[in-house]
Amino acid sequence: MTHWYEGPLAALSLRATGPDTEADRLVTAALVVQDLAGARPRTLRWLVSPGVAMTEEQAARLGLTHDQVVRTGRWPAPVMEEVGRALAGHAAAGRPLVVDDAPAALTLLDRELRRHRASSLGAYLSGVPLSV
Repeated sequence: MTHWYEGPLAALSLRATGPDTEADRLVTAALVVQDLAGARPRTLRWLVSPGVAMTEEQAARLGLTHDQVVRTGRWPAPVMEEVGRALAGHAAAGRPLVVDDAPAALTLLDRELRRHRASSLGAYLSGVPLSV
């Protein structure tokens, strides 16, 4: 019998400018997908230029510099679209999602989708339950 943690599963990691899920902005996102036990995981990574002032201290806490974030980070709207669609796809496939601090991370993602896509995480999921 296969256990849920042997796959398939997906893991989501989000990092923001700070701890306030209502006001802070997403800076990094990663989605790691394990299709089968023992299979090599697939990783998607996003670096977002949050569109708000970010101190060097905030960037350093994420292992980045402000210059890196500004120069190589992508515009938030398309990133939110990609993350929202990716999660919706995994939910539709019934794949469990492992999320560090899920209440905060998923709230942050929902607020960023509302801010940049005029939508919500629930709208992307279209009524499909997210197994966290």
